[in-house]
Amino acid sequence: MKTYQFYVGGQWQPAADGATFEFKKPFSGELLARIPAAGKAEAVKAIAAAAQALGSKFRSRRTKKDKATTSPKLSAGLEEAMTYAETQSIR
Repeated sequence: MKTYQFYVGGQWQPAADGATFEFKKPFSGELLARIPAAGKAEAVKAIAAAAQALGSKFRSRRTKKDKATTSPKLSAGLEEAMTYAETQSIR
């Protein structure tokens, strides 16, 4: 039986609180794997890692004018996603 982890920010990692759920064969009930249970901490880490990756690769190829008009939109979207992630119970 395999135990999986999340891949966030270039690293494999378990759930922050160590919580997992079991994945079983429907017919036999045989345990196939343990999968990390995502929560608020994982959502925040994933959003931050995506923002960092997007910022470093996407921004470097754009003009100053394009950055000036898009950056506030991107920031607002990331802020909205972070706020949403912080207020939702994913478990």
